[in-house]
Amino acid sequence: MNNNIPLLLAMPGLDDGIFRRSVILLAEHDDEGAMGFAVNLDTRKTLNDVLLRTEPGYIPDRNFPILLGGPVKTEFFWVLHPPCETDFKSTLKFFDELYITSGHEVLPYYVRHMSPKIYGVGVGYSGWNKQQLEQEIKNGSWWETTKPAEELFSIPLKKRWEYLFKELGVNLNCFYDTPNSCYMN
Repeated sequence: MNNNIPLLLAMPGLDDGIFRRSVILLAEHDDEGAMGFAVNLDTRKTLNDVLLRTEPGYIPDRNFPILLGGPVKTEFFWVLHPPCETDFKSTLKFFDELYITSGHEVLPYYVRHMSPKIYGVGVGYSGWNKQQLEQEIKNGSWWETTKPAEELFSIPLKKRWEYLFKELGVNLNCFYDTPNSCYMN
């Protein structure tokens, strides 16, 4: 069984604001378009911030960063997780080892039972119209790769993009001469 999930890595030259250096988990891609979730863009908010406000008696235990999955429907609050024994109404199976559930449904359960295991939490998603993603790939905006979910989410958030390129044997220094910060000039 292949547990790899499809990923898009923003090419070093893609300087499109939100998608710069992004890693997109490609959840759906067909003739009608594509949908994915950025899994390395930090909103600078944490799951503890949310749960301390919404769940009385919650004792902070895991400080998951809340990710910005993309610019579409940023009010959509989601949790990525492996299969679990509880059936949630909003759960969608993306791949054998990766599911998504509405944060509003799964988090109260998580607080009480410390399950399911959480890979990531976030808001919004990334979307492409018919043939848009294919054209962006053809134009050199994205690099396609795969990775098992468990491995992907074990890579530190801020290092995912660079780590995945290095793992592919790509020397990022060959692509560009731009520092990460303008203060490095």
